[in-house]
Amino acid sequence: MSKAVLPSTTLPLFYGFIIYISVQPILYWMVHKRFDQGHKIFFLGMMVVMSITILKNMSVIKDNLIIFLGIYMLWLINLGLNLNPIGKATFAHFQPILLPVLGINFGYLIARDRPDILANIYSGSYKLGLALSVIIISYFLLVQAGYIVYFGASSLIFIPIFWAFLEKKWTPFVLFILILLLTGKRSSLLAVTAVLVLSVVRNIDSKSALILLGAPSCLLLGLELFSDINSILFKRYETMIEALGSIDVLSLTLSANELNLLNEATSGRINDFIGAANALNQNSIFWLTGKGIGGTFQVITTGPLWTTHYSHFTPISYVFLGGAILLIAFYSKLISLFVYSVKTIDDFYSMLFIYWFIMALIGGAIYFTDPFIWLFVGVVVYKKRYKKYTR
Repeated sequence: MSKAVLPSTTLPLFYGFIIYISVQPILYWMVHKRFDQGHKIFFLGMMVVMSITILKNMSVIKDNLIIFLGIYMLWLINLGLNLNPIGKATFAHFQPILLPVLGINFGYLIARDRPDILANIYSGSYKLGLALSVIIISYFLLVQAGYIVYFGASSLIFIPIFWAFLEKKWTPFVLFILILLLTGKRSSLLAVTAVLVLSVVRNIDSKSALILLGAPSCLLLGLELFSDINSILFKRYETMIEALGSIDVLSLTLSANELNLLNEATSGRINDFIGAANALNQNSIFWLTGKGIGGTFQVITTGPLWTTHYSHFTPISYVFLGGAILLIAFYSKLISLFVYSVKTIDDFYSMLFIYWFIMALIGGAIYFTDPFIWLFVGVVVYKKRYKKYTR
């Protein structure tokens, strides 16, 4: 393994991406809206590094998903060129096909030949958490002061949360949980809670479990004592609770009011799911084959129609692109890694995988766009194959 590419580029790109994605909302609202696309520079840079490293090492691992994608991509190209006009979406749809190939191979090489990079990510989590805390507090204060109108900071604070939990550093753990609440990110809160509860169920001692289950409740109670329940901090979480509480779980359908509440609670996620489903319903065969590269659909919003090429609900994004065939291929792989990660949940990278697996279902089509996530999928692939239970 060459030591010229990996150590000099991977960590700077990784940390640069984390810091940028965290300050991006501030830059977007207070400087210029073009900063909304700045993360793509890090994505492209990571993909270039992955490609160069894989070619330089002439190493492509034998993986069923990678082999399948190499074959099925030809079908998706042919289908897409016949069904859809060539445009931005055509080129964008190559990304969700190439990312698993690049990311799994690259992450596998890092786990196999440069475990020190993974160790540095783990050991640097505390300092990362402090930096993210400063950024998130700044964002929250700017929202409270009225300089930013949208409450919902981008954040990767879950990384230091998992580090603090595994290290049993309870003061930083409580601090980072509080910071997570300040982001206003409901999907992140749900995913972090799910990972930590799974860990408790698996093998955490009773003292750790008590702290885990009690700390968030105490924080929320304390915040309520010093905050008006209608404050900006609680409105987002109240919307989610109200939406979930309004649903008749025995009913197989949703009323218009329930649908609207869910859509508001999920920041429009329900509507873009419906948009993708409506496009697939144009021909029932699309549910099996997808619409191929270049396919787009319209999302109904309170404003003008919004055209996009993927849904925030990852499973239907794969169905839209390549049908049930592509969905089964991806989730056969991801579910097997999820099961492994639950069994080895005291491993830091297993926790990260579980978090992203859940987020892909409730928070966004992150497998479609993010090469860093696929890098860590490759790490888990290596750990599963060689039973490497390390942090």
